[in-house]
Amino acid sequence: MSAEHQATDDPVALADQVIEMVRAKAAHAEAEVTVRTGTEALTRFAGSFIHQNVAGEKSHIGLRISLAGQTTSASLDGQPSNDALGRLIDGALETARVLPTDPDWPGLAPVAAAPDPAHWD
Repeated sequence: MSAEHQATDDPVALADQVIEMVRAKAAHAEAEVTVRTGTEALTRFAGSFIHQNVAGEKSHIGLRISLAGQTTSASLDGQPSNDALGRLIDGALETARVLPTDPDWPGLAPVAAAPDPAHWD
């Protein structure tokens, strides 16, 4: 697989991939990843007829990193490649390293299972 290709289209697997990439670059870092995916579509009309119809898959990756209280966040929009994810992580780590330490930083919450809702809409 080329480094330019995304390893997966599954949002959970993509978040896991980002966490593993962070661990490989900074094992002691705390990291939080959010992944949102969806379809964006646009239809243009001219003279009551469809003139142009465009649709595409979109994704947004949010990354929050803390290095012993030096905390920053970064994001990536579009279809992520392994190279783009690497640049996102490198940039966040470089930024965190030059920020002052927040003495009140409580750290990220520990991993926990999401509660099962009693109902849904």
